[in-house]
Amino acid sequence: MSNDRKPYGPRVSYEEARPHILNLVAGGKARPSAKDLYDVMGRGSIATHQKHIDRFREEEQPRRAAELVMPPDAQEFYLLVLRKQLSEARRDFESELLELRQDKATLVEESERLQEELEASEARYLEASSQLQQKLGAMEQMNEEISRLRLEVERAKEEARREIDAVRLAADTAIAGIENRAKQDMAALRIDIDNFRQESEKSKLALVKADLRLEELPRLSAEKDRLQKAFDAERDNRHKAEQNRAVAEARCDELKAYRTEAEGLRDELKSLQEKRLALETAVATLTAERVAEKRANKP
Repeated sequence: MSNDRKPYGPRVSYEEARPHILNLVAGGKARPSAKDLYDVMGRGSIATHQKHIDRFREEEQPRRAAELVMPPDAQEFYLLVLRKQLSEARRDFESELLELRQDKATLVEESERLQEELEASEARYLEASSQLQQKLGAMEQMNEEISRLRLEVERAKEEARREIDAVRLAADTAIAGIENRAKQDMAALRIDIDNFRQESEKSKLALVKADLRLEELPRLSAEKDRLQKAFDAERDNRHKAEQNRAVAEARCDELKAYRTEAEGLRDELKSLQEKRLALETAVATLTAERVAEKRANKP
């Protein structure tokens, strides 16, 4: 089947087609076909052109019959002419019959082409309908997925709130305990240092007095030994005080570490809040895209 048909375009009226039929007849086409008229005009359908040609022939037939009427006084003269005209009419009839058969074949071909186009259109419609149903099903699944994601986001928000509250409570409790212990240790350390200073002053004074009483050396020597032992004891106490101070400083460092850990927990809290915001933004963006797609696919 030929696929070089021109598009039908606007519908062709008989008044538009008649001048072209006359031009075809004047150009030597005694019986123009629907295909001839279509090739000249370049638009319309074969069936419409065939109707216009049939109407033209019906209008022209009475004119030809009138031309065949002979005057009574010239019947014998025109008898031969009549026979000749009848012979020509027969040839015209046979030619018309042949053209009608050709037009019929053309119409059958056109009908088959239209049937194929109709079937192709139905197949495209069925395919488009199937694709639409698939898209609708996919959109329904997307809506369900969005609802599920929203529920998960709400659960994640609630869990994050509980975790953040628990972390805050634990951090506040730990910091308060560390601060209290540090204050107590520092107060005890100050008392030990003051006591050590007082005892040290006393020991120094006693040593000076011992040096001034050389005449009482034996007794003072014994006193000195006693004071030296006291001094050594005080030195030990001072060493212990230094150790306590080191412990206090270590506890201060521990406090700083707890504070650093608390700041890390605050940073982690901030990160969780940022992740929650990003997740909410992603869900909102996904929802907007699904709504836009649903509107774009709406027939």
